[in-house]
Amino acid sequence: MKRRIPLRNNLIKAWLKCKKDYDARRINSERTLQAALWAHLTAILRKDPIRKHQRLFLEPIFRVEAGTVYPDLVICNCRTIIGVVEIKYLPRARPKFSKDLKTLAALASQRKNLKMENLRYRGVDTEQAEFQFSEHVLFCWAGIHRREFAALDEFEQRRPDVVGEYYFEMHGLTEEAQPLSTVIVPSPL
Repeated sequence: MKRRIPLRNNLIKAWLKCKKDYDARRINSERTLQAALWAHLTAILRKDPIRKHQRLFLEPIFRVEAGTVYPDLVICNCRTIIGVVEIKYLPRARPKFSKDLKTLAALASQRKNLKMENLRYRGVDTEQAEFQFSEHVLFCWAGIHRREFAALDEFEQRRPDVVGEYYFEMHGLTEEAQPLSTVIVPSPL
């Protein structure tokens, strides 16, 4: 079974670079965290001769049964979606997982019927690309939040069953007068 180990490892490398950005006071909102993760992951992929053609999309639109969802980051191979990341930025508060996990679960459970279009509104005409979900998609929740929580113990309870073994979490933990610490919570499978 593919477990998207190279993608997971590249996301972790990019997340660790976001830690440096946070400690340097360059991240001050969910949007800047999203932009930093996108930029660092893009830089990592461009250096990899095998993965340099992967494409990253911020907040693409998916129409699911419950409505419309906009995952924070979608990673594609050619025309296949291989990764989805939901991001949260709450440096002074407990992490909030509910909405993000519902989004990931909806995408995971309906992935056979979903596609993402890369529509261009201006510029040189090119073939309109549609991206369908791979059979093996890596789902990730990434957030910066206050240290006080029992994430590791609650991981199994939070993990949406429909996502399965292709799910992991990246945490940036804040404390008063301390640099950001990171915790990667792997899939239990």
